[in-house]
Amino acid sequence: SNTQTPEPKPIENNFAIWTFDQTPKMSSYLYAICAGPYAKKTDIYEGKFGSYPLAIFVRPSLSQFLDHEEIFEVTKQGFKWFEDKFQIGYPFKKYDQVFVPEFNAGAMENVGCVTFRDEYIFRSRTTRTAYESRANTILHELAHMWFGDLVTMKWWNDLWLNESFAEWAAHWASTGATQYNEAWTLFHVQRKAWAYRQDQLPSTHPIAANMPDLDSVYENFDGITYAKGASALRQLVAWVGEENFLKGLKKYFEKHAWKNTELKDLLSELSISSGRELDSWSKIWLESSGATLLRPEIEVDANNVVTKLAIKQEPPSAPPGLDPVLRPHRLALGVYEKQGEKLVRTKRIEVDVVGEKTIINELNGVKRPDLLLINDDDLTYAKIRLDSHSLNTATKEIASIESSLSRALIWGAVWDMVRDAEVGTGKYLDLVLAGIEKETDIGLVQQVLMQCRSAIDVFANRKNRKNYNIKLATGLDRLISLAKPGSDRQLALVRTFSAVATTEDQITKVSQILDGVQKIEGLVVDTDLRWALLRRLVVVGKRGEKEIEEELKNDDTVMG
Repeated sequence: SNTQTPEPKPIENNFAIWTFDQTPKMSSYLYAICAGPYAKKTDIYEGKFGSYPLAIFVRPSLSQFLDHEEIFEVTKQGFKWFEDKFQIGYPFKKYDQVFVPEFNAGAMENVGCVTFRDEYIFRSRTTRTAYESRANTILHELAHMWFGDLVTMKWWNDLWLNESFAEWAAHWASTGATQYNEAWTLFHVQRKAWAYRQDQLPSTHPIAANMPDLDSVYENFDGITYAKGASALRQLVAWVGEENFLKGLKKYFEKHAWKNTELKDLLSELSISSGRELDSWSKIWLESSGATLLRPEIEVDANNVVTKLAIKQEPPSAPPGLDPVLRPHRLALGVYEKQGEKLVRTKRIEVDVVGEKTIINELNGVKRPDLLLINDDDLTYAKIRLDSHSLNTATKEIASIESSLSRALIWGAVWDMVRDAEVGTGKYLDLVLAGIEKETDIGLVQQVLMQCRSAIDVFANRKNRKNYNIKLATGLDRLISLAKPGSDRQLALVRTFSAVATTEDQITKVSQILDGVQKIEGLVVDTDLRWALLRRLVVVGKRGEKEIEEELKNDDTVMG
């Protein structure tokens, strides 16, 4: 529960009583009690504010798969990072992490007793991306111990702030404190892509939404509340400066510990620490819907020398009928030049984009860059476009850019152009097959392949879909043969190949991998991969109920 688990006091008929210590002051929604025959691992975190016992609980049938060393490592790294940066010690006496069977959420930040869905205990081989996502969730819930548990929102109107802060803090801590130091790349390709998608649907809403009742709360656990809100917070950190942000945050924690607050309480401290007026920023960022679009406007002379460069901002276009808002953006413009085999960022221009058009004078009189990337480093939330020259460069050279985040921004921009019907599915498929051959970030590989499948299934002309899937599977088959045996890349490619295999030869290969007839060096065909292979064979009519029942005999778990 929320305090240390006491020794039980036996009573008659094999019953016992557990008497827990009184908790510190806490909101009732943060109460939890977990019971069951859990397997347990323990450790301790020793920091500058004190020592805290740590524990992990998991059902016995998953205990053999529990990689408690890594979970404790990430947890301790998070403790140190947050205590160092917040300058406020962990506010509770212990920290338990309970992996709960059939848990109906990703995780929940109960005081000192965080609960997770136990799919985070991996029983089959998975990619680094899955471990990174789990580490992010661990850090997300730990951040809530300060922002959410020590200081709690007054009402659900600030649910977005509670979740957005933990979302931002988790990626910030992961980047600065763990082995997953490119966490902002995963944020962009997974979480932010989720936000952009939901922000262009008819169901979009402002980040700060009115919550008259609990039904409204449940409706707003979405990509806008979490990922768009975290993106806005990241922009706020850039707007006021990280040092000023942390100064204001420390004052906020000290002033409001064990109390309830509203957004205005945080903004007040940040305004004092930074000297920036934030009420107007809050209104335009948090009370309006949709994503604005930023595109470069570049003019060159006969010698290909830049004579004019501007960033044009367009109001949200989807869904129709949104307020024509233009937001202020603190962002970086990346300037890239081809140097040997690499596309290198030679200049970073940080600028405040305000209003419809912002003139950039720094490149006047120089040769046109090979690529211009608006919002390099991903500091703001906006749809971006590449000029035609930059798009042509990116199509050929994207894999040679060193920063995975910059590559992710380009991939994201092109994907958005597909969604907006500015780039066709066929051209996108060509870019994907060319680009992922040398892409080294496994999270990017997985996300781009997933988006490519969506482009074929959703946006392509129906008469072209079969041929596009054949082309994708053919390209993946070649890349599988080039992949390092036993690598995450190999596993991701095989999974996607099995999902899109279309021709008789491709389907036969899926069948032979499943049956062990065709061996791929380094590939372990374990439980989860077997289900993925079998699923495709069932979809195309090559296997049926009999084979499903046979597979269930080998995997009678709730995940089977």
